[in-house]
Amino acid sequence: MSEKELVRLQKLIARSGIASRREAERLILDGLVCVDGAIIRELGTRVSEDARISVRGETISESPRVYLALNKPRGYLCSSDTSSQFPSFLDLFPKDLRFVHHVGRLDVASEGLLLATSDGALTQIVTHPSFEVPKFYEVELRGEIPADLEDRCCRGEEVDGEWLKFESAGFESRGTDDPLLKVRLIGGKNREIRRLLEFCGVGVRRLVRVAIGGLYLGSLRSGAWRNLTEREVNALFDFGKTENR
Repeated sequence: MSEKELVRLQKLIARSGIASRREAERLILDGLVCVDGAIIRELGTRVSEDARISVRGETISESPRVYLALNKPRGYLCSSDTSSQFPSFLDLFPKDLRFVHHVGRLDVASEGLLLATSDGALTQIVTHPSFEVPKFYEVELRGEIPADLEDRCCRGEEVDGEWLKFESAGFESRGTDDPLLKVRLIGGKNREIRRLLEFCGVGVRRLVRVAIGGLYLGSLRSGAWRNLTEREVNALFDFGKTENR
């Protein structure tokens, strides 16, 4: 078989549905992936699609394409790690659906809409900034609110050597008892909303993601999940079309 007919190992793992491509790369680096019985740690490794690939000792196979929306409660981790003090988001699904992976992250203290899927292609579209899939949040604040908070957050600030900014932000209510800020992000870096607001001197009482692209949390109760409709799935894939990039 020629080099051109070989496929990157992380791509095959993502295609199986057990992890996104980025997570597959971490699994490889951690020595948790074997090809035909040999541990592989090199990210550039290309293998035959007929190769026997195992992750954490279990042979992978093509999984059905599943697309789920979960209302992640506070206190759950976006990880399949069972050694954490916090429960995994996977615990909220029945056992026959726990082969899915999360699409992007909500930190353990945050709540709201979390996509879970077995489709690595959709994960790439929703999480990579180049596809510009917007994410929408409602943030309950605490503490004194600076008059220029929205302007500062939308202009951006350098925090710990990293540039953080909101695509847009506006108050639904600015009262001292229940200030509620609506935030729109493109991409989304690790804990970007919390870090930027805290840098501006404002605390976060509650953070809820309410939408991803045209997919809305709606009335889905905390801890509950549902299958995406075909229309919702297609709308997310539309962000990956060349003319939308």
